[in-house]
Amino acid sequence: MEFDPKMLAELLKKALRSRENKSEEKCHLVRIEIPDEMCAVIQSFFRDPYFRWHDGAKNETFTGFGEVERFENSANRIHSLRLKVQIWKNRLITDPELRDLPLAFGGFSFDPLRAENLRLKASQNSSNERWKAWKDAFFVIPSLLIWTKYNSKKHRSTRMFFTISIKQNNNSLRQLGKQVKDLFFRLKPSQIPSNQKSFSPNFEKNKAQKTSFRADYISRVSAAIKHIKQNHNEKIVLTREAVFRFSEELKTDPLETFEALQTQNLEGFSFLFSGPNQSYFIGAPPELLARLDRETLSTHALAGTAKRGENAAQDAQIGQELLQDPKEKNEHDIVVQAILNSLKTLRPKQCYLEAQTLLKLSHVQHIMTNIRAQVSAEIDIFHALEVLHPTPAVGGSPQKEALQWLREHEGYDRGWYCGPVGWINAEGDGVFCVALRSALLSKREIVAFVGAGIVASSQPEKEWIETELKLNTIKNAIRVTRKT
Repeated sequence: MEFDPKMLAELLKKALRSRENKSEEKCHLVRIEIPDEMCAVIQSFFRDPYFRWHDGAKNETFTGFGEVERFENSANRIHSLRLKVQIWKNRLITDPELRDLPLAFGGFSFDPLRAENLRLKASQNSSNERWKAWKDAFFVIPSLLIWTKYNSKKHRSTRMFFTISIKQNNNSLRQLGKQVKDLFFRLKPSQIPSNQKSFSPNFEKNKAQKTSFRADYISRVSAAIKHIKQNHNEKIVLTREAVFRFSEELKTDPLETFEALQTQNLEGFSFLFSGPNQSYFIGAPPELLARLDRETLSTHALAGTAKRGENAAQDAQIGQELLQDPKEKNEHDIVVQAILNSLKTLRPKQCYLEAQTLLKLSHVQHIMTNIRAQVSAEIDIFHALEVLHPTPAVGGSPQKEALQWLREHEGYDRGWYCGPVGWINAEGDGVFCVALRSALLSKREIVAFVGAGIVASSQPEKEWIETELKLNTIKNAIRVTRKT
């Protein structure tokens, strides 16, 4: 069908009329669900997505296009976002059943003091420059939100939602019609996509460079072990970069890389965020940081790692050895206890700790403990983020000492790697995962990030091998195309 912006404007006007006189806000956020017959033609006007988010536990994917409003902040970032969401909530005009849907998507850098830490550094290395344009906190309300629910491998349902910001005055309805018309006048329907197919590149990394990376990481692991023993600390999570560059005739394909990651990690999370300077942050994290749904707060401890077996019998044997390994169990127990201590500050009504199990991913398996808490109505997702991030699974324990050591000795800026990424709704609920198994993509370069938990009994060479295993998640998903 041929698209007439007036049809969409009339739906928005109907929603606006229902609430305009009841609100004292000077500027509204109006969200509607797009009728099925209009979905395909409206989507054709929106090209590259701002973000994609897959939640395997809920069998759903959200894709966002365009930007209605954004939040970006460095100082006191979680509290500032809480205040911003409250403003958005007061301005939001939508059907009651749509208020629980995600409103804004985004994330935070790993280190709450990242901006201050970078300012204190006398020199800036290339890794710090890579993240320079990325804000310490960034969230966006998309113009078009597509919600895909997977009922089975062959069946799925799709719903679309359109959001617009409109000032309240005597001409609001007339202004709304013009605003929608102008928006779609600036957009053009997407052209027929190229038949050019993406493919996995041939990674022939410079051997000397790889040896250098290995020696540097092992040296830092040894330094972390020494620090832990001397200061009677429990754990430090030491991470590193792996850089992949391509020849001039190739360019990265972010969307196809996301699809490959999602396929590898259907039961977990996958995300893609479009960033400044045509960069993308992409990942397939196994770790849930916090899910708040109507006073039920869920999280899990994920620490302790082993490779997958070559067959079912060997895989099961490796898994049982992992569950019984003293070093890996100790590393896992540190994370569990830290999460429980953090949750106590929220004064939960009840807290449930499930038995340890194995989370089996495409290349590695982890010890996992699911944790749920019933919290009071005044607790929102921001309270959960404030007390849970960063867990010892990505920082260390004790937290303050581990983070300070990492700022001084890890040797690069993690940026959003290991930070909380996810979504929030207008009611204060939301879902955040930990941005692990992730990479920063530009046109001809991919920087992947991996790490390992270091304790007093760690062996540097084994920690290096563990990071190499984890690197395969990103490495096997990278897709490129040839420049035309």
